[in-house]
Amino acid sequence: MLKILTKSNRVLFISLVVCLLTFCLGMIFKRLSTAQLDDFYTNILYRGFRFIWDHSLGLLPIPIIYFWFLFIVVGILRLIYLTIKRRISAIRLLIYLISGLMLHLSWFYITWGFNYFRSPLVERLPLNLNINQHELREAYCEITEKITVLKSNLVNSNSNLEGLSDPDLKRILNDQLGLLFNQFKLIDIPNVNCRIIWPGSLLIWASAGVYWPFSGEANIDGGIHRIQVPFTMAHEMCHAKGWTDEGECNFLAYLACDQSKDIEIKYSGNIAYWRYLNSSMWLLDPEWTSFELDQLAETIQRDLKEMRKKMDRYPEVFESLRLLFYDQYLKVNGIRSGIESYSDLVKWIISFERDIVQKPKPTK
Repeated sequence: MLKILTKSNRVLFISLVVCLLTFCLGMIFKRLSTAQLDDFYTNILYRGFRFIWDHSLGLLPIPIIYFWFLFIVVGILRLIYLTIKRRISAIRLLIYLISGLMLHLSWFYITWGFNYFRSPLVERLPLNLNINQHELREAYCEITEKITVLKSNLVNSNSNLEGLSDPDLKRILNDQLGLLFNQFKLIDIPNVNCRIIWPGSLLIWASAGVYWPFSGEANIDGGIHRIQVPFTMAHEMCHAKGWTDEGECNFLAYLACDQSKDIEIKYSGNIAYWRYLNSSMWLLDPEWTSFELDQLAETIQRDLKEMRKKMDRYPEVFESLRLLFYDQYLKVNGIRSGIESYSDLVKWIISFERDIVQKPKPTK
């Protein structure tokens, strides 16, 4: 049958078959229980893919996302060139583009996207995410005190993240996430990689990091401040380990950083949480929050200004487009709160510390 079809129609036919098989596989996974999906897809198929990928293309010294981008650009330009030269028709150009999109969609779900069908972390932990304004205000005061102590200890120890190499940071975060996943009895995929890519390449899209399934790697923007690197890297590593919800990845990244013995990593996670909580408090009580901000230690205010200054070097050219697209993308894949799921970190931490742990007061 394939011999009868023209080359472009063969490509379209194969793409349709792959896409249909992926859809059928998705329908099967959708009907599996949480334990069955974890055991079959996450623990066998996805873990197997990660092992093969990380021990082959993942060993390349250059981020794979660069090769993917080059492949896409060269491929599209070649098709456009052939169309202009009338070697292929506009219809064949459209067929090739549609086929490419379908193959990308299939690759996305087979190699990572079916993790969206896993049950949310909130259903696996005994958490009540309903919190009130009093709890928010109390949490704000406590995290402000905590980052003040951490920053004071950092200054006194003359320690800084610049002295921690990227391989060491990845190893520490992988170890911390492994301990955390074991604590929560979650499937852990060890030793996932995270690349630091060209400064501004993600920030112009209003993103500090991304797990890119088409390159099979987590990536963070090289333009973010060094203070932000541990938390952002841990967040993207959580995606690489098979978690899809942005709020859940923020939560796991925060705990991994907070439980680290390295004070720089601990500070990175806690100041990230403080920033999310500060944004929430601005919406609820701007006058009170403004007063609290004025009382913030000058060293921390300086860190916040330096972070903003660093990110301002790369204007968010495509911010609106990215927010609109990504919000719809998350909702289509079952994340009801969409882009707002990032700020769910606040509810997660307050609920976790209220319902599961007895939080100690920070001490110098």
